[in-house]
Amino acid sequence: MESLVVLLEDGEPDLDFGEDGWVNLSMDEEHTGFTSLAVQDDGKILAAGNTNFITWDVTNDVLLARFNPNGSLDDNFAGTGYIITGSDTDGEYIEAVCLDSDNRILIAGSRFNSSSGSDALVYRFLQNGNFDPDFNGGYATYDFGLSEYIRSMYLQEDGKILLGGDDNLKYFDLIRINPDASLDLDFGTLGLVDFYIGEYGNVMWSVQMQSNLRIITAGTCVDNELGDLYVGASRFYSGLFVGQKNISMAEKVVIA
Repeated sequence: MESLVVLLEDGEPDLDFGEDGWVNLSMDEEHTGFTSLAVQDDGKILAAGNTNFITWDVTNDVLLARFNPNGSLDDNFAGTGYIITGSDTDGEYIEAVCLDSDNRILIAGSRFNSSSGSDALVYRFLQNGNFDPDFNGGYATYDFGLSEYIRSMYLQEDGKILLGGDDNLKYFDLIRINPDASLDLDFGTLGLVDFYIGEYGNVMWSVQMQSNLRIITAGTCVDNELGDLYVGASRFYSGLFVGQKNISMAEKVVIA
């Protein structure tokens, strides 16, 4: 179920939003859900997610909705307030949404395919819900011969887009693309930095940039045969690795 909840500063539901502080988006699609949110300067709320998110196959489509500040669907967005789109042959899963300086809407995730497993995926939409033709026709995929799962996104001030994720839990993946959807070939190796810290279970959950242009990534990994879970952060400059810090969670987390 696709749901939004708005709370006041004291944690109580905002009764001016939807019905008693929450909104459900009723759709014909089964097992739909939101995975990420962004708020526009005008107070409108963007919610991105997927249809049929229970299974990871060709039936997964992209869901992007925009709500007014009161919780109603914004029918100026795609005519209905929401978009369902995707590939006819490949499943797609979205995990990040944000706005660029021109108020264009970006969503990022992964597209499943039968050959390499999955590719990095980015869509860009205009404020009316149409595909942005200046972004490779509206979307782009990136295949490095791995199995890329994108879980986070960060927009640099120069318009370049950082995508953080992993190669099916084997490596951390950090990708940078230009505002026109082309790969930034000056970043890492042809636009990709991949590295690992743990023996397996490497997952990059978040990517940010500091004011000194250092890129910070955060994630988790498993570092030994006992299944000890670590959380860690790494820092990069111009695609070059400059340091990391890992914290063992072995005494706090039990791996089943």
